[in-house]
Amino acid sequence: MTLTELNIEGNGIGDDAIKYLAYALETNTTLTTLNLARNDISVEGAQSIANSLENNTVRGNQLGNDSIELLSIALQYNNTLTTLHVGWNSIGVEGAQYLGNVLNNNSILVKLDHKSNEIYDDGIQYIADALRNNTTLKTLNLVRNNISDEGANYLINALENNTTLTNLHLALNHIADEGAQSLANLLENNKVRRIL
Repeated sequence: MTLTELNIEGNGIGDDAIKYLAYALETNTTLTTLNLARNDISVEGAQSIANSLENNTVRGNQLGNDSIELLSIALQYNNTLTTLHVGWNSIGVEGAQYLGNVLNNNSILVKLDHKSNEIYDDGIQYIADALRNNTTLKTLNLVRNNISDEGANYLINALENNTTLTNLHLALNHIADEGAQSLANLLENNKVRRIL
């Protein structure tokens, strides 16, 4: 049997167990997806698994900025990670800056799920700045991040010349008429994008 996915979401797994798992993954050549959502993983555990997999779900662990900083440093040297789920982790503006650095320096990541992290307009500016130069990211989930028309405009300006992002999820933010109109204009000028 060849195991390619392991889902151990919501089991109360802590850093000690994650270290053993990360060690085992160093020699594993088949596992590409690991779902560790809603466990008890801290900065130490996040560092252990950062370079382990092709797809990584660490959402809902309350990682915070310190863990995201370590993860972002590791991801700058990772040449296999294609999907990263970091939603529900209380990342905030500072964490958005670290993830912006990842998008600036990582040429492998194609999907970033960054939902429910309270990044606001200040945080989205870091992500938007990175999208100006990023040529690999295809899907970006920014659902429920308190983004207003101002943040939507940061994204729109960044995406005017970005031809690779095809799916942008902005549901449950604070985008009003002005931002919606700007997003509609962006869609009208670029037929390959889906904004959800």
